[in-house]
Parts: sequence; C-alpha cells; structure tokens
Amino acid sequence: MPVSAADLSADELTAFVKARLVISGFDLSLLPTTFDPATGVPTQDSLVASLVAFVRSAPGALNTWRPDSGRAEQDLYQQQVAPPLLYPSVAEAWTGKVAG
Repeated sequence: MPVSAADLSADELTAFVKARLVISGFDLSLLPTTFDPATGVPTQDSLVASLVAFVRSAPGALNTWRPDSGRAEQDLYQQQVAPPLLYPSVAEAWTGKVAG
C-alpha cells in the first residue's frame, strides 16, 4: 500500500531519505558538513534537503506506476532483467541469433 509523502512529517521524511541512502549503500558521512566553494561538493544537509524536496514532489506517480497491469504477476518486472541494448544486432550476432 503506497504511502503519500504528504502524510509524513518533516522528520519522518528526512529519516526515510536517510534510510534509503543507507539501503542503497551511500555513506552520507563521506560528504562535507560545510560547503567548499573550491569543489562545489554538496553538504550532507543540502543533499538530504534536495532529496526530501524530490520525494515531496515527484514520487506519487513513481510509487503507483506498474509496467503493464494486463500481464501475469511474474512478468511485471521482466523488462528489468533485460535492459535495452545500444546495438542489439551486435549482441544477437554474439549470441548466435543471427547468422554472421
């Protein structure tokens, strides 16, 4: 059941963003705590604030999106298994699907 970002408090949303970063393997502590104009690297707080703003604005549509509701459940995410190829003819030749 999708949860709307509008239903979350600011603290809950910040905790959600930080948890998603941890789950994704991103170590927030590697970013500086103060802005360095020489590098332009975002600070920990600015990154979290940017991600919170994104979660508040866009993911409603992303949260409810499904590839194709007409397919069987096991086929719903099949497109993630085989991403589109830049040069499919080359890949087909390598796998023997095309006589070369």
